[in-house]
Amino acid sequence: MKGFRGFTLIELLIALVIVAVLAAIAVPNYREHVKKAHRARAVTFIKQYQNWQEKRFLSLGAYATGIDDVVQGLGVPLIGGIPYIDDGAYEVLLETAPELHLALWANPAGPMRDDETCAVFRGYLDGRILAENAGAGDSTEQCVAR
Repeated sequence: MKGFRGFTLIELLIALVIVAVLAAIAVPNYREHVKKAHRARAVTFIKQYQNWQEKRFLSLGAYATGIDDVVQGLGVPLIGGIPYIDDGAYEVLLETAPELHLALWANPAGPMRDDETCAVFRGYLDGRILAENAGAGDSTEQCVAR
């Protein structure tokens, strides 16, 4: 095996630096795409909730007013007795106060807990879906694709 020298330490360090730079660019982009996917699934779930409530109203003459009805009707999984969607990314709450018109809330949990841009989603029976950022400001335009 004459003539085989292998790689020098400098060559290995340069390759390591290149890999580190590529990872530093790729990982944040990947995380942002994952957040967008979780947000899209939350909005989709709220739309399913709105459609389900309308179908329920047409067939039974009343909207579901309890989270247990929503959990059963939409097949929402329970984690520790609490309804979550998207594998624990959002906790589901049903606000039954009359002035809120049975608003379904998707509060961030698990991997979405640090999402400050689109912190909370709310869906109303009139078809509106609103989003708030971590500072309780409106971020609907940015977070809910039309």
